[in-house]
Amino acid sequence: MALTEAEILALTREHGRAEQALELDNVMATLEATPVYYLYPVGLKMVGVDKVRRYYQNLFDNVMTRLGKSDVPAEWVSRAGVMQNPV
Repeated sequence: MALTEAEILALTREHGRAEQALELDNVMATLEATPVYYLYPVGLKMVGVDKVRRYYQNLFDNVMTRLGKSDVPAEWVSRAGVMQNPV
């Protein structure tokens, strides 16, 4: 069953909150059964829970701890997904 735009937005906001709090299990709980992540600048594609979990673990351990918190001043929602503009 497809999510409504309101449900997509709530899930996206929970995902962002969990990322900021470095809560790996809660981040993973917001993803679909077989997540697919693209990191276009380096041409990397990750498919599946194990690969995406490793990506987030590395992100949390080596990147997020060095960055400050960010705000999301603008977001756009459609049935296709959510676009956020963090600062």
